[in-house]
Amino acid sequence: MKTRKKPMVKLFMTALLQIPLMSTAFGAEGVSCDAYRCSISIHESLAIESGIADFYGDGDRYEMIGDLTVKTPAGNVPLLDAQLYFSRNTDNADIGFEVYGVAEAPFPSVPLLAGASFTAKPLAAVGLAGRKMLKSLLESDGYTLPLAENPKDPEGDPNDIKQPAYLFFHFQSGLAFDMPLDALLGMNQEGDNPFNFSVPGDKSVTFILDLEEPYFFISQNARELVAEKSEAAIDLAKQANEEREKEREQQNGEDNKENNDAVKDAASETAKSVLPDLGDLAFSFEGGIPFRPETIWGIPEGAGEFKGHLYIETELPLYKFVKLNGEIVTYIGKEGYMQGGNGNVEVSFDLIPNFLNFSFPLGNATAGVTITKDEQATYFSGINDPNYSFLPSFVPFTPANKTLVSGYISSANPMVTQLRAKGQFGYDTAGLSKLVGVNLNNLAVNSADLTVTVEGIRLRGRTSSSIHPSIQLGGSVDVDIFFPFTRPELSYVRMSGQMQVAGVGLSPVALDISAKGFFINGKFVTPLSEIGMGGQITNQGPLLTGNAGIYLPIGDITAALNKARESVLKAEQKVQEAGYLVDQARKQVQADRDRDAANLEKARAEVVSAQNGVKSLQSKIDYQNGLIKKYKGEIAAKKRWYDDQPWYKKPAAWTAYTAYRTYKLGQIGVANTAIAGLNVAMAAAKGVLWTAEQVLYGIQQGISALPIDLDPRVSGLIIGLESAKAALKLAQLALPDLPVIDLDVGGKIDLTLDIKGINGNLSAQMNGQSLADGKVAFDPIPKACVIISKLGEFCTPF
Repeated sequence: MKTRKKPMVKLFMTALLQIPLMSTAFGAEGVSCDAYRCSISIHESLAIESGIADFYGDGDRYEMIGDLTVKTPAGNVPLLDAQLYFSRNTDNADIGFEVYGVAEAPFPSVPLLAGASFTAKPLAAVGLAGRKMLKSLLESDGYTLPLAENPKDPEGDPNDIKQPAYLFFHFQSGLAFDMPLDALLGMNQEGDNPFNFSVPGDKSVTFILDLEEPYFFISQNARELVAEKSEAAIDLAKQANEEREKEREQQNGEDNKENNDAVKDAASETAKSVLPDLGDLAFSFEGGIPFRPETIWGIPEGAGEFKGHLYIETELPLYKFVKLNGEIVTYIGKEGYMQGGNGNVEVSFDLIPNFLNFSFPLGNATAGVTITKDEQATYFSGINDPNYSFLPSFVPFTPANKTLVSGYISSANPMVTQLRAKGQFGYDTAGLSKLVGVNLNNLAVNSADLTVTVEGIRLRGRTSSSIHPSIQLGGSVDVDIFFPFTRPELSYVRMSGQMQVAGVGLSPVALDISAKGFFINGKFVTPLSEIGMGGQITNQGPLLTGNAGIYLPIGDITAALNKARESVLKAEQKVQEAGYLVDQARKQVQADRDRDAANLEKARAEVVSAQNGVKSLQSKIDYQNGLIKKYKGEIAAKKRWYDDQPWYKKPAAWTAYTAYRTYKLGQIGVANTAIAGLNVAMAAAKGVLWTAEQVLYGIQQGISALPIDLDPRVSGLIIGLESAKAALKLAQLALPDLPVIDLDVGGKIDLTLDIKGINGNLSAQMNGQSLADGKVAFDPIPKACVIISKLGEFCTPF
């Protein structure tokens, strides 16, 4: 240990602590001494030890001077040239003492830092804090301290993490070193320009160390917050470094002063950072630094959530396709290599090699890379400014505002590589217009989801833009657009929703626009019906057709005619009553015969059913008899097999034969049992058949073969009916020659929708004859009309 002037140090400490020097405290809580060493336990994982001659204190305040030892469960770490002050902490149960002072930082004992090349290594201001205090000091709006989150039990609750004590070392200036990071970051640089992390000597730097894991955090940004807590220690470090410099000059002589200044200047110059805008650096030996993606839209589920070994705040390429300026976490382990970061991203990759390149920036972005033995995968998600569109200039899509863009690039499966975007886009229809042969309007697509794959670009969303002058939208409609990279002739636009075609409302409407044409399908909807319409738009405009069946309810005319006839034929009322009686008699006779016919059919069906039952049972009996015959044949065959065996195989063959014969006889017994049951069922079925045949015979004998009008119940009334008919015929000669309408008029409506609007015609039939004077009208409501000779026009809405 290099000595400092004891009187100045003692006076400084005495004034600061106001305690008697050379008095030692043994046995106080957290403090223990023996004949050679004294130790202060600050935390369950950290204690600091000095020689007893270098330990001072009384009550709740202590000091240690010289080469000290920091003791942790992971081992001891030397703390050289130290001057530390301890005061008992009554506000924090985890940290027993507040600590500050000066010392050389234990860089050689920290992994990764041990390999650094130090040009200058001054004394640092030293402090100590627990996890909660450190986070309260350094975390602010939007910034989370990259502390390791290592579980206390790797097999237990992952949220139950270690709460270590952190030593922090603040260098006001003068520290300069280079540290290679290329291996950790996967930057296998060659030549004279290795990828180094450097701290220039003219910068203030803070180191935060957890010596148990070990973990360290280097920051230039944390200086002000740490300095506020450790102002006294910083002043002490400044004083100690000035004293060191004076001693060095005295030892080296004034002649070497200029040489020392040159070395200092060279250290400052050579330690310029290769990484631009150096921010923070953290290293976790156990790989416990969490990466939390801030922008996750479009990132595959499960990607971007990991813990790593290295945290760095800088600009850095992530594998091949992404450069990120921001906070980056790196994991290197048996599962492979992972990096993830939040910040501003530059993306550049070939979606189709040597044909289609994407290069664009993203702000407020998250990006990452995963490299395993099977795959190299890159993902990113962020906001693209429309002034730097992520899409190539030759595609017909243009972002209208800031757009969320995400991507996934896979080396193992290029077919799943894709870009996605969410926002508002413009669509230029010039190319599609040439394919279709129809001039189309450009579209603005809102709430859009855009997907880019090796096949092409697909955009789905909502639009309020009319794609053609003949199309007016009733609000926003769904739109689906596809643009293939290698075969643009396969492009299409599909739209669906409420629309008007040539001023006529159709709902819902589906548009399909491609090289095949501009096709439309929809429904012409009225309060009473829906008529399907289909067709296409050409340079001459729209042309859609549709049709539907319709009925005009005019059958009530028949009732009016009957009423007129009744008034003319009142004199024949009694004859009409006779005719009525004839009809009723006929109905009764017909009803009786219908009943007999129905009973006849039922009886016949029952006979057939009974016959089928007998046949089915007989078939089953025959089947079982066939099985018995088959089993007996198999027994006989087995017997012949036994008979053919040589004498020395007879005993074994006999055993096999008798077992086989017993098994087959059992099967024959099962079949005989089944036949017995079937014979019982056969007897019952034959009884049912005989009964059904007797019923059928009785019904057949009772059916009359005479015509209805010769039935005695009808024939006596027919004479009076014929007289009534003759009188009616004479009376009708006095009535106008009006048609008799037996049914409603039926027809078909044919509609046509073109640039002039909608029109139609009606083809109708009455009593099986076509009517020539059918028409369709739409004002004020849709209706179909037909003119019936001598009766006039009849209309019905549709």
